[in-house]
Amino acid sequence: MAYIGDTDAVVAEINAVLPEAASFPPPVSGSFRTILFTDVEDSTDLVVQHGDAKYRALLAEHERLVREALSECGGNEIKTIGDSFMCWFSSASSAINAAQAMQTAIMAHYGDDLRIRIGVHAGEPIVEDDDLWGTSVVRASRIMNKADGGQILVSQVVMDLVEGKGYLFHDAGEFALKGYEHAVHLFDVKWEGE
Repeated sequence: MAYIGDTDAVVAEINAVLPEAASFPPPVSGSFRTILFTDVEDSTDLVVQHGDAKYRALLAEHERLVREALSECGGNEIKTIGDSFMCWFSSASSAINAAQAMQTAIMAHYGDDLRIRIGVHAGEPIVEDDDLWGTSVVRASRIMNKADGGQILVSQVVMDLVEGKGYLFHDAGEFALKGYEHAVHLFDVKWEGE
């Protein structure tokens, strides 16, 4: 068949071959979320130092403390990845409150024996099933990767969203984030006992 100039025929042929393509729902986007990632600093060293069983017990207590802070601050756990958490909040203030509560609880329980690093960013990720995807999620993860143990790093967006709420920030400077062309400005959130 000749299809030159006959776009209706081309579309009809495509629809005949792939009729189910039209029934796939598009991913939902545009839902504002504040995304928080945590990670245990130097976890490989801790496993080697304590052994598998003892480290797993340490990790289980860490998971309990993180989940307790999430529950108290209205957070939603998306998933754990090894010793990391991926979470979301409906507000930036709630995310910062949870991050501060996590750091305070971990410090009170472990001292310097186990420290977590936290990164927070806000945006409109793709919401699909019970997971989040997209640039804002990747950016939150990359921000967490720049934090040290005991540190909460947030993006400029998050700091702007909580302006006037009484949080104390320290300018952490500009960082290159893996996969991003331009450096981003990050801010260190102060927390009790830091």
